[in-house]
Amino acid sequence: MGGGVVCIYCDSKDLTDSDIIPYAITEAKLIKRFVCSKHNSHTNNEFEKKVIKKLDVFRKNMGLKTRDGNEIKIKIKMVLDEDEFDIVYSDYSFLHEKQQFFKDGKIIFQPGTKKPVKGLNELYKFYPKYKDIVPGFITRHNPFELFGSEEMFRTISKIAYEWHCYKNNIDSCHDRYKEIIDYIVDGKERSKCKVELVDDAFIYNAIGDVMLEVGTNAIYEYVDNNGQCVVVFFLWNVIAYKVIIGTGFQPTVSFSFLNDIELYNIDGSRVENTFGVYSLENTYQVNSIEFTAGYKRIGKAIESRLNKALGTLILSPKNLRKLMKQFSKDFTAYKSQHKNLLQLIEYGCKNRIVLIWILILLGENEDSFNSGENFNSNLFRIIGEETISVNEEKFHAYLDKIGKLAEENELISKIDKGMSIVDISVI
Repeated sequence: MGGGVVCIYCDSKDLTDSDIIPYAITEAKLIKRFVCSKHNSHTNNEFEKKVIKKLDVFRKNMGLKTRDGNEIKIKIKMVLDEDEFDIVYSDYSFLHEKQQFFKDGKIIFQPGTKKPVKGLNELYKFYPKYKDIVPGFITRHNPFELFGSEEMFRTISKIAYEWHCYKNNIDSCHDRYKEIIDYIVDGKERSKCKVELVDDAFIYNAIGDVMLEVGTNAIYEYVDNNGQCVVVFFLWNVIAYKVIIGTGFQPTVSFSFLNDIELYNIDGSRVENTFGVYSLENTYQVNSIEFTAGYKRIGKAIESRLNKALGTLILSPKNLRKLMKQFSKDFTAYKSQHKNLLQLIEYGCKNRIVLIWILILLGENEDSFNSGENFNSNLFRIIGEETISVNEEKFHAYLDKIGKLAEENELISKIDKGMSIVDISVI
């Protein structure tokens, strides 16, 4: 095999665009036309769609959207007293629709028919709890079953292989990649492909905690002293996988060397960076282990990283612009009384609540804002951090403050002040 511009999985010239790193896990697009329509459709239907579907609840909590910009619809179980109901929703507005829930033929709950919610404190007293609200839902969604599934391993292998081909300008199918191609396409030869869980402090601490933002996908490759081409993929700065792409390559490691790494941030931005490696043994190898054994060792740390990702709002200018675009429309409608408070806060959407809290805080510290500094420098000085991690206590504290300001008719003026600062420095 090899030669000519053909599919990197076969010899077909019926080429289509391939989403190398799925848009569903990052809004930073990476596309190349080097996969045939047959294999593009096959990998998508065989395992990618299944993985993305299982990731939907995580994606939604991290603020990701569908490819066309709409809210992700997910299926959850609503718990009302001791009863459970299957709900498909894209936001919490269904709480205020006249949707009936039955038990033994009797209506036991019908949103929109009881007394109006007056204050935000009542929102969480009056309405039922939901199993997907963070923090805490991680205990009801088993990360091991998702991150350690065969569909996930094949998805990660596809990302690693296609990114390797993209990075090295490979536009045809080669024999040296036969084992990984067989695994991606047919699920064969996993033992030879060795999709393993990274169990390496350097990856999680030096790269993950220092170089990456919360929610960032990172990927890089190297060739070890045995001639194995290795790709490391870090999903959402939560869990890292190591994939053997092929053998027979020229080693790239030595006592000390620089390695390029590509970062795909959750706000859609893409960054290329470099990190240095120094080894006393004239070699470099990322420590990895079979997934089940590895998860027993570092599973708690992975779940902690996942909870952090789900409870953090990234305050990059690009992400803030995106959040502000829709909020500006909703805030204008709220001021003209075409939307109520619950609609303004998107019925308890985490990112919307945090955004409003930031605007209030900026408005209250208007005199401290230095127009000569960039937005993130100002934000760090005023708030004390460039990302906002939200636990349950903080979330309800923000809700309470917003509700109190609304009841005292001060919310609009506070937000207006904050928006004027953001408009000048970001929009």
